[in-house]
Amino acid sequence: MNLLKEQYYMLEIYDSFLDIDAKRGIYYGDEDERRAAIKEWKSVIKKAQAAAREKDWKTYNELSLLNGVYLYRHTQLTDYKYKDEYAYYSQYNDEVDKIIEKRNLTHIKVPDLAHDSTDVSNTTNADLSIASFIDTQYCIRLFDTLLDKGLAPINHYQVDSVSIFFHTFNEIVPLLGVILICLLGFDSISKDKEMGTIKTIISSPHMRKRYMFVKTISTSCVSFIMLLLPSVLISVCLGAFDKFKMIFYPTLTFKEGLHSFQMAFNNIGDMEKMVDMGRMYSSEHYSGLVRHSLYGGDNMNWTALRSPDMSLDYMSLGLFLLFALVLLVLFILFLNSMTMFINIVIKSKTIGLCISLALCLLLYATTPITNTAVGYLFDPFSYKNAVEVVAGTTSYSFFSGIVVLSVYILILQIMGRIVMKKKDMN
Repeated sequence: MNLLKEQYYMLEIYDSFLDIDAKRGIYYGDEDERRAAIKEWKSVIKKAQAAAREKDWKTYNELSLLNGVYLYRHTQLTDYKYKDEYAYYSQYNDEVDKIIEKRNLTHIKVPDLAHDSTDVSNTTNADLSIASFIDTQYCIRLFDTLLDKGLAPINHYQVDSVSIFFHTFNEIVPLLGVILICLLGFDSISKDKEMGTIKTIISSPHMRKRYMFVKTISTSCVSFIMLLLPSVLISVCLGAFDKFKMIFYPTLTFKEGLHSFQMAFNNIGDMEKMVDMGRMYSSEHYSGLVRHSLYGGDNMNWTALRSPDMSLDYMSLGLFLLFALVLLVLFILFLNSMTMFINIVIKSKTIGLCISLALCLLLYATTPITNTAVGYLFDPFSYKNAVEVVAGTTSYSFFSGIVVLSVYILILQIMGRIVMKKKDMN
């Protein structure tokens, strides 16, 4: 809806420019065509807004796609300053053109709306603080998919049978999971020490070697169940009503990060500073469920203006969550490996727990979403929020997370095995 409001506001400005220029004696040869196009475009937006109020999502999706086509045609004709933006997305242009042909919208034409009122030209700049920032190509492809799947558009706070897992991974697991796993690891080791089980285990060379690995797996399973079981139960209940339709919802994903160490574009820290200075209204920018940096392009060269980066593309929400789940499992295994190792090395239960909690919370606090330094690529806590990593909200890729967490798990397990060979754990 914010995108539609912004487009309507833009058209109001273009309309006023024609009136201003007319008063100055400036007339355009295609002025009637311009006014007709603006009127028709504004009508599309108003109908889409009405459909949203009535929750007629099929009509809303159709009209939002149509609005995207108008904007796409306008972008193709805009002046030289923005032609780079169109070219930047050239790899998607063919796909968009096919959608336009499939939807029988090839007749849509938009005249050049450039004007001569240079002294007020700055008012044509989009309100870059508006939360919806889907580029034209992303917009058209999104609503085309929604129409094909019969889905309603969603926002970042909506909860259904599928998005409940997105919110759990994003809001609950990172901090709660860290604390819970530290406590479970402490409890598991301390019980073995109190009950004398540990003496029996270390008396057998075979069991001694496997002790930390077995405890890590068992505690990880318990952690996983405790963190996700409530969401599973809620999902089953909600799914009885919504039939799990949102599993097909197109979700922006950092596609390059799924198979490479490439870092995602991230200027969220700069955005937050601009908010603090009063230069921007909000640093919260979403496409559906996913939060992203405001500007795309490469190294903030503003090429793509308010668009997501080209390294982002759509993926079904179900597949998105599977990738996030893989990363989450590895992060849980890493946390359990680390807490188990600490509690094995340190005899005192209380000291072991305090060190585990302090270390985890310190690492958690030093890896905010605003981190962009290459060094944090090797910090396992940079991957604590699986959905931000898969989405490209944070700087560090899914692939690097898989490699880094796997290496840390392997190192901790090897070190734990070495310690178990030498240490008396009375």
